[in-house]
Amino acid sequence: MTTWLRSIVVATLVCFATLSCTGSGNSQSDATSGGDEGTGIAIGGGSEGTGITSAKLFKGTISAFSTSGSLIVNGVEIDIANANVQINDTDSTPAELAIGMVVTVAAQLDKDGTSLVANNVSFDQDLEGPISNIERLNTENTRLTILGVSVDVVPDTVLKDVTVDSLAVNQIVAVSGYRQADRTLIATRIEKKADTFVAGETAELEGTIDSFDIEQKLITIGELIIDISQAVLDDLNEADLVNGLFVEIKGRSFTEDGLLEATHIEREDVVIVDENLEVKIEGFITDFESVSKFTISGYVIDASEAVFDKGIPSDLANNLFVEIEGVVDEDGIIIVNEIKIESLATDNSGDSDSSDDDSSDDDSSDDDSSGDDSSDDDSSDDDSSDDDSSDDDSSDDDSSDDDSSDDDSSVGDSSDDNSSSANNVESAKDIRITAPIQSIDVAAKTISLLNITAEISVVTTFQDNSAMDSEFLQFVDLAVNDWLEVEGSLSENAAQLDKIKRIDPEDEVELRASVQSISDTTVNLAGINVDLFEFPELLALMTVGLIIEVDGLHSAGTILVNEVQIED
Repeated sequence: MTTWLRSIVVATLVCFATLSCTGSGNSQSDATSGGDEGTGIAIGGGSEGTGITSAKLFKGTISAFSTSGSLIVNGVEIDIANANVQINDTDSTPAELAIGMVVTVAAQLDKDGTSLVANNVSFDQDLEGPISNIERLNTENTRLTILGVSVDVVPDTVLKDVTVDSLAVNQIVAVSGYRQADRTLIATRIEKKADTFVAGETAELEGTIDSFDIEQKLITIGELIIDISQAVLDDLNEADLVNGLFVEIKGRSFTEDGLLEATHIEREDVVIVDENLEVKIEGFITDFESVSKFTISGYVIDASEAVFDKGIPSDLANNLFVEIEGVVDEDGIIIVNEIKIESLATDNSGDSDSSDDDSSDDDSSDDDSSGDDSSDDDSSDDDSSDDDSSDDDSSDDDSSDDDSSDDDSSVGDSSDDNSSSANNVESAKDIRITAPIQSIDVAAKTISLLNITAEISVVTTFQDNSAMDSEFLQFVDLAVNDWLEVEGSLSENAAQLDKIKRIDPEDEVELRASVQSISDTTVNLAGINVDLFEFPELLALMTVGLIIEVDGLHSAGTILVNEVQIED
């Protein structure tokens, strides 16, 4: 099976000084002021008379909204009631923010150091345009081509007004997500805008210029050719349109030859303003040259002196998802103090058996040898089914700390020192269930599925893919007999849930967990007996600790299995 990187939805940036960040560009420069006009978010040392201190900046995916209306980014709850909100460079309101959006949040701790209050929230979509091709990579991942960009729809992608099955060529969709080294955009949110493209509607993409024909006024980004002869250049001129520049391009029509006719072009640069700035970032490694030179979300990284909390230096490669902490030097390079590998490097080929435990290969397909792929709690799940994810310090007053984003810390913290390699990721305690709710304990914040007690915490994320389609699904909205897909980690007494997705009723339940015991024709998964009488050849392969996924009918504490899958 193919392991996809769930914590891609969790790129985090925490800053301890005045700064401006403007998207996910490929350039990095010094500056002397607090951000580029109209594109960045500047935060200072606090508003006079407010008692707000300790400026911080977060960049990551909105995973949930609290009942009080605060948003949760990287497991941290941030009050956005009085924040200035911009969506696609337009003044907006907190009510228009949605789960799955990759946002930049400028926030500050209050004087007690216990609560985060947002000053500014900014969302800028990565792509909007017509789907030109749809390819099913495997049972879980689908690849779209939009304006020449490969967009991967993965299990955690939030879909609005569309489903994976209803996606169609020529539909207009808006996409938010994270780019890998080959520029594939891993979608965290896709929203359908229209059933077909009509001249005058917006097409928009962010990308790196591959070539510019100054005479013909044609720019190439990936597979897309853009006619810029009528475009307005915002804060740049033609001489700036060089190969490697990261830009945002908007257009409203296509030529007969399929060229996008651009109306606006704007550079999208990352700007760090202060030397000695402390930063914390999670993201894909790109442009990997060596341990001392690679990039994450456009930031140049030097990890040559870093302490490896997870993994070892030889593991570093393109498409590896990592968390780094460091300080910006005088050249704008982030000198890393500590680095944590949250998944092995991945490719997007769709080869279901492409596991490569030598993650130092740039395109190693990855997955961790523990074999968790589809649920990938150990492969950096944004909602990662971390065996210790319940101790994510989401309420930590120092949200810049290592644990501030660890609801997705991804690699199950099962024995993670820097002892060996990221290949030792452990998933034996991870669990995934698809089943109806049997009971709910409101006071204890637990639900029961397949007779398994499951606990909900502040880091649990909610998503509604059912016909009810609630944009702000919360624990209080759940009801007995609601069908859920949940992921989490298993302890002795209960499952700690990282992710809850409400779905429409299905014909069969599903359970993925490690084998705890074997007896005659049954195995025990998470305390549930699984009858494998009809699968004698698979029963012979069962061993304690083996991770399997079963589908079937649940009755009296036993699953009568119709399908079994052994994790690679």
